Parts: sequence; structure tokens; C-alpha cells
Amino acid sequence: MPNGTWPSLLSLELITAWYIGFLCLILASFLVYSVEKDSNTEFETYADALWWGLITLTTIGYGDKVPKTWNGRMLAAAFSMIGVAFFALPAGILGSGFALKVQEQHRQKHFEKRRTPAAGLIQGAWRFYATNLSRTDLMYTWDFYEQTVAIPMYRLIPPLNQLDLLRNLKGKSFRKDSQAETSPSETAARPF
Repeated sequence: MPNGTWPSLLSLELITAWYIGFLCLILASFLVYSVEKDSNTEFETYADALWWGLITLTTIGYGDKVPKTWNGRMLAAAFSMIGVAFFALPAGILGSGFALKVQEQHRQKHFEKRRTPAAGLIQGAWRFYATNLSRTDLMYTWDFYEQTVAIPMYRLIPPLNQLDLLRNLKGKSFRKDSQAETSPSETAARPF
């Protein structure tokens, strides 16, 4: 079933409630029409009885068509109790469906917030597990770069005082030193 609001509108419970409500409407209209057609001028056709049934079972109750006989009133009362339940039931199903949909969206939003930290934690735990030197079964899945990578130059130079380093560099001009080292014959041989 695809994600979205419409599947909650087309749930089996909702379709069943609408179907039973429709059957109650048809049956109540037919029975009231059968009882009232001879003695009540408001129920001349079955369409008039369907109009009465729809207005009564949906609790609108205009009062333009009402049964006059006791048999009709008893049928109307019985079907009002049954029919109203099945016409009001879809409202509860829709309301709970929408509430569940909103709750699912909130849960998804909180899940999105937790996913990145959880992924970082899992990756960190795996890196710690995979770089464990005492495990011999992981030697082929993880290579230690300390054995193959050259040591950077700044680690080979002994630490100097920064002030001494600046004093040594202050007196030197790199442009003059580089020109003095090259001879005039080398300069002439180089293309520009």
C-alpha cells in the first residue's frame, strides 16, 4: 500500500462502514416507503423515501418528510439508531486515520534527527573494532598506513624556538640567494 493520506481513506474498515451504511439507507427507505406509501402523501415515490432516509440517517433532519403511521415511526426509530451508527462511524475512522498519519510523520521526523548521529556512532565503533591490532582476522580488511606512508618532514626536524627561526630567516633574502647560486652561463642557456 503506498504511503500517503489516501490509503487511510480507503481502509477496509471505512469501506465496510460505508457499505453497511448504504445498505441501511436502502433498506430503511424501502421499508418506510412500503409502510407509508398508501397513508402518507409525502412518500409518493421511492425517491422521496430515499431522500427521507438520507436526511434522517446522516442526522441532518430537515423535517420536510416524516412518517405518519406507527409502523413507519417504529421503523424510522430502529433504522435511525442503526443507520446513524454506520453513518457516524466513518468520521471516527477518518479521524483516527489522520491522527495516526500525523503521529507517523512526527515519528519519521524524529527518526531523521537520530539517524545521522546513530550512523556516526556505528561507523566510529566499526573503525575502532577494525583497527584493533590484537585481531589477526582483520588484517586483510584493514591496512595500517603507518607502515607504508613516509613520515612528514616536520616530524624529522627538531623543534626550534620560533624566535630563533625568525631571526635566521630575517637576514636572508631568498631572491638574492637564488640568483647568486646560478651562473651567467646557466642563465643564458635557459629559455624564457
